[in-house]
Amino acid sequence: MKAYCFYTPSHSVFYKDWFKPSASREFDVIPHEYSRQISKSSEYAKDGWRETQYNKVLYWKKAVEDNMGDVIVCSDVDIQFLGDCKKFLIDTLGDNDIAFQQNKKGGPICSGFFVCRCSLKTQNFFDIISKRLEKIMHEPGGGEQYEMQKLLSEN
Repeated sequence: MKAYCFYTPSHSVFYKDWFKPSASREFDVIPHEYSRQISKSSEYAKDGWRETQYNKVLYWKKAVEDNMGDVIVCSDVDIQFLGDCKKFLIDTLGDNDIAFQQNKKGGPICSGFFVCRCSLKTQNFFDIISKRLEKIMHEPGGGEQYEMQKLLSEN
């Protein structure tokens, strides 16, 4: 199973020290270091944050397109794998299209880690999110997670 991660230079230490060494034991890690540090401060919801998240969603959309029919993991690089989890993730996904971690117990989804079945449905999901982010990406504020939460709450 492939594990996709998108990060900027400010977060390369997380990729090198945490994500890659722990994920590569069980997953084929497909990293993408977005070389342009759009958010100069790297602070959540500050200038450039949404534009960075927009580019991350485009990366996820491409990952889905490249893996139609397969199951993949998409993750932020501040994740560390402490043991084998591939079977757990596949079981958790079940017949669903996508399974997210929760932001907090009983809370809304967190887009920092999810497993998804690559299909036209998930491709469309990321297409909608990217278009929504594109409209607001030059405004300060939260990123793709909030747009995903909104979309999932719509019928």
